[in-house]
Parts: sequence; C-alpha cells; structure tokens
Amino acid sequence: MKQSAVFRQELEAISPDLEIVEGLPKISIKVVNRPDLVVEQWNFLERFATDPFSNYAWVKAWYDVHENAPNFNPVIILGTDENHRPLFLLPLFHQKSGPFNVLLRPGRTHSACSSGLFSQSCRQMINSGNGSQFWKSVFSAVPRADAIYIDGLRDTEIAQNNPLRYLPHINSDNPSFEMLLAGDWERFCKSKLNNKARRNLRRCEKRLSERGELRFRIVETKEDRLAYLRVLLAQKAEQFRAHRIINPYETQNITSFYQKLVSSEISAGAQSPLITTLVLDDKPVAVILGMTQKTEFHGLIMSMTVGPLARFSPGRVLLHRTLRHLSETGIRKIDFGVGKASYKEEWIDREIVRHHVLAALSIKGRLLVFGIRWMAAFKALIKSSGWAKEMARRVRWYSMSD
Repeated sequence: MKQSAVFRQELEAISPDLEIVEGLPKISIKVVNRPDLVVEQWNFLERFATDPFSNYAWVKAWYDVHENAPNFNPVIILGTDENHRPLFLLPLFHQKSGPFNVLLRPGRTHSACSSGLFSQSCRQMINSGNGSQFWKSVFSAVPRADAIYIDGLRDTEIAQNNPLRYLPHINSDNPSFEMLLAGDWERFCKSKLNNKARRNLRRCEKRLSERGELRFRIVETKEDRLAYLRVLLAQKAEQFRAHRIINPYETQNITSFYQKLVSSEISAGAQSPLITTLVLDDKPVAVILGMTQKTEFHGLIMSMTVGPLARFSPGRVLLHRTLRHLSETGIRKIDFGVGKASYKEEWIDREIVRHHVLAALSIKGRLLVFGIRWMAAFKALIKSSGWAKEMARRVRWYSMSD
C-alpha cells in the first residue's frame, strides 16, 4: 500500500485495555491496514453478520483493486475483550477528499446495509451503556480522520439496536426494497402476480422459446462466472447507452472489483456470489448477479439484451426463474436493492428507509459534515418540488448530449 511510514506505524499500533466507557469492560482497539492481519478474527465475526457487505470476500476484493490508488488506505478497526476474543470489526478505508480525510465503507453501494460485524455480547454491551461515548472513544484511536461516512444503514436495523445507530446519521433519499419468500413456490407466485402478469410472463417465455432453445442456468465454475460477468457488464453498458444514462460500472476499478468478487472460491460459508442467466440457444439474453448469505439473497446487478428480443422481457423471465430457484434452495429474504423499477414492483413486500452514518471526528470535519447536510437538505427540497426536479433532470440529460 502506498502510505507514509508514519501512517503505517500508527495504523498497526495497538491500544491495549482501552476503557471505552466507565463501568463497561475494558476493550483493546487494534487498527490495521491489511485484512490478512485480522483474518482469523474476521472469519469468527462473520457468523454474526447481518449482511454480506462487511464480510471478508467483499471487502478484500475492494481493497485489492484499490491497492495502488492514490489517497486510499484501508482502515480496519478491531475490538477485542480482555481475553483477546474478537468483539467487533469495522472495515473502512481512509480517503483524501480535498483538505479532508474521510473514513468510508469499502465496496459498491447497493441496497447495501453495511452494518459492520458485532458479536452478540458486543451488541448487548454497547446497547446497555453509553453508545455515543463508546464510538467517540473508538474513533479517537484512528489517526488523521476528519469524518466518517457509512452508507446504507436500514431503518429496520436502527430499530433492532444496531450498534451503529449511536453515530449521527442522515436520511437517504433512496429507499431499498425487500420481499419475503414463504411456503410453496407456485402458491406464493400466484399471491404475488395477478392473472394478467402471469399470462404476460407465459407469453414472453413462449415468444422467446419460438426463437430457439430457452434455458435457465446457474453459473458454477470460476471461468464461467467471469465470462458471464463480462456479458452482464456489456449488456448493462448497452442499456445505459440506449437510455443516455451515465454508466457507473465502466471504470476499471469497478470492473476489477466484480471480477475479483465472482472469482472468489465458492464455499459453504456465510457468503457466496451467485450468477444466473437465461440463454437462448448459445446466447445469454439476461444475467443476474447477487450475493447469498445464510437465508438471504442480495441482488447486485441485473441486465438483459438490447434489441428485438427485449420486447419479450427476458429480464422478467430470468427474475421469475431465479426467484423460484432461490425459494427451492431455502432462501427466505430477497433484497432487490436501491431504486424503483417496474419489475420490482410486482414482487416487493416493503420499502425500506435507509440512513447514512455521518459523523465529524475533528473540528475540520464539522465543516464537511455541515456542507453535506446542507446539500442533502437542498436535494430533498428539489425532489419535493415538481418543477425543480424536472429542471434537474433536463440539466442532466443535456449534459450527456453530444
């Protein structure tokens, strides 16, 4: 990692027996700059994870692709008890943004609840004491940080006593969407899709089948996952171009991140990447990439072909078959991600309010936090005003015009 010797020394320092809050057990805080230094503790805490976005495979892939990026340094905070048992782990990265040093969570933003990794005893300890003072003491051990920003904390997690709820946060303007899978698939499907939607789905499958052999496939080998990822990103790029939308997946770091993620070894552990595809003869017409964790599936990217076949909604057909597969393999919660879409509206149970942790860690950081909060309030005002929202949309459209 490209860092100064002083910064590296500070990051690897251990603060033994730091008394976080008076009356609570003493905790040792260790701040390291490489995930392999705490891999055993990380693997232990993954059993308590509530999402896959703090797990080792996800975070390691992000750190790896940014290894030589300027102004980027991993900051992994580990808390252990007096017997050196891991209590919590918070993976972040330190990024220089103008005059500010900001701690951010690693990885692409999705519906992504990013809740950190906490043992049950740690959750109880923080929630029974002074949570705000706890985090103030923890971040006092992190050098050269002006502010912390962790996106994607869900409203349900705040209600369920997630330890991060004691940090200041702001509302997100993008909700996420979820669905619970329950019971027999056929009966469940009928409860979600009305007669018209089911007829349309059967019509699309029939029209696609008339043009070749239509197959649903679970992509299993590392080589095939990489190949279908390339197809997915290419299809997504075509969709963005067709709608004249900026493609967020076109940068090399983002592409490399997903390549590392899908090429990681599939195991029976807490987290696995899953790619499903709908193939017409030998041509993929739709692809879905997501992460499974325990009994949950978190959708990441969904794509489908652009052209004449698009009118037969191969993406909807693939989603239907993927959900059926997930139901049959014991998945009980589907996280559809951020953003409204017609294909989601047929299935979703609820809209989840999201929050972003935003806390100043220095006097300079207070200025940054004030600016972000002001911009968030201004953006919310625009979204609540019809004419202002339309003007913003037109400005974005014209800025992308040739």
